Amino acid sequence: MKFSERLGITSVIPLQIGSMNEALRVSTWNLLLTIINIEGSDGAWQYSLKHRAEHFFKLPTDGVPKCISLRGKEWLRNRYQAFQWYEVYNLLGFITQNAKFISDTYDTSSKILKLANDVLARERSGYRFINGQLAPITNEIEMKSIEDAVAAAKRAGLGGVVEHLQTSVQLLGKRPEPDYRNSTKEAISAVESAAKRISGVESGGLDAALKKLGSVSELHPALKDGFLKLYGYSSDEDGIRHAILEEAKVGFDEAKFMLVSCSAFVNFLIPKAESAGLLKKA
Repeated sequence: MKFSERLGITSVIPLQIGSMNEALRVSTWNLLLTIINIEGSDGAWQYSLKHRAEHFFKLPTDGVPKCISLRGKEWLRNRYQAFQWYEVYNLLGFITQNAKFISDTYDTSSKILKLANDVLARERSGYRFINGQLAPITNEIEMKSIEDAVAAAKRAGLGGVVEHLQTSVQLLGKRPEPDYRNSTKEAISAVESAAKRISGVESGGLDAALKKLGSVSELHPALKDGFLKLYGYSSDEDGIRHAILEEAKVGFDEAKFMLVSCSAFVNFLIPKAESAGLLKKA
């Protein structure tokens, strides 16, 4: 017996990204059954299957089993067992987003998303739900930064910022092939969108926004310079340009860093601008 085993220390299973072991697959199946409320009435169960057949599987609804729930469960399980790892996640995402249409009990509230995240964490999945989207981010601080940025943007009426951040999360978690470059672009666009609203100038960019913010609120020059260097970009007829986007390969690390850091920056900009009276709902 190994020394670590005598001490009761077990090895840590690595996070599963791009794969899914049997324990995670089974637990996800059980989670799906909980969400769709398998114990509900036969009518509700059949309706939920038809909803999935039409909108997820893209199959004729007249092929969905009728009558008792057991046949319906078998119909769904046969398809589930043949899924690739990313198809399991896609189905989980679809069901959580459409739970109000297919369940007697659950909806897309924080309760059901927490339940899903608890199962994913327990089975060492590399994915978590962030604002209703599955993304390969598991650090709670990073997740909260993104969620807080979306909430702050909604509160301030910055719909463009919300859309860019949510799209960035979606592209980062796109399965089976993530779109890291465009995820990064959307994260940077969120900062640009907030900056334009703060500066009041469509072409003002981040520099103009920080200058206006600094004129009515205390903003240390070194902090301002650091922001400009890290988030520096320019907009022209070709769209967003940024040093990271000009690299030949934009990988997961770069994309996640920009999403999290741009979210943190939005969390800095919006409260500062609100307290300075620079942000008013459109």
